[in-house]
Parts: sequence; structure tokens; C-alpha cells
Amino acid sequence: MRVTIPVAASLIFALACGGGSDSTAPSSGGSTAKPLTGLVKGNVRDFSFTPATVTIKAGATVMWTNLGPSPHTTVSDNGVWTSGTLGSPTSGGSGYGGGGSSGGTFQFTFTQAGTFGYHCNLHPPAQYPTFVGTITVVP
Repeated sequence: MRVTIPVAASLIFALACGGGSDSTAPSSGGSTAKPLTGLVKGNVRDFSFTPATVTIKAGATVMWTNLGPSPHTTVSDNGVWTSGTLGSPTSGGSGYGGGGSSGGTFQFTFTQAGTFGYHCNLHPPAQYPTFVGTITVVP
């Protein structure tokens, strides 16, 4: 069977995202995108949230994990949640992990529909304007 490079790259990306019941892919927010349910994973690294924008169904839980060398927070713009400081991963020398323990995590279950902007309190949008995220919760 012959596999083209774009197909192979797509397959590698899909396998790298893992399986199971956790949702990790961002929703485009378009009318054809299905909102994510269950446990939706997000990462904090190098002054960015990944995914920065996600659409979920009410009742879904978002869990952020700090994967970078600096401590961070995840705080809603309207005061709905605050994570406290999420420490960086440990690896016995490197701040980027590589076999050590994961960084700090925080999770929040969204029960109400709405749009929730968020940021890192340690690195506020006034100084890091791209270090923000948005979660849209649909019924």
C-alpha cells in the first residue's frame, strides 16, 4: 500500500494525540464542529495556552497542565475560576521535563453555557497580549 506524505503526516499527528476518552483537539467553533465533551486537555507552555480556543458542551471538564519551564496560572477574566500557581515539570535538571514528573495541573468543570476568556495572572495580558485563551460552553 502506498501512503502519501500528507496522509502519513495526518496519521502520525492522530496517533501522537493519543486515544482513550480524553478530548484533546480544539474545536474550530464553526457550525460543523462538534463541541468536545468529557475531559478536555489543555497545555500551558512558553507563554501560551494550547489550544487557545476551544468549544465544549456544558458538563465537560477542562484540565490544564503546565509543560514549560516557568510557573503559570489559569484565571478566568470574570472571576469564575483561578488555578493558583501551576509549577513547571521536574526532570532532574531540565525545566522541560523529559522523563520527570508532569507540571502542575488544574481542572474546572463548566456547568453553564457562555464564553469564558482566561489568562495567566503571573504574566498578564498587558505584558503578554497573546497569552490568553477562550472557552465557549454550549448547552
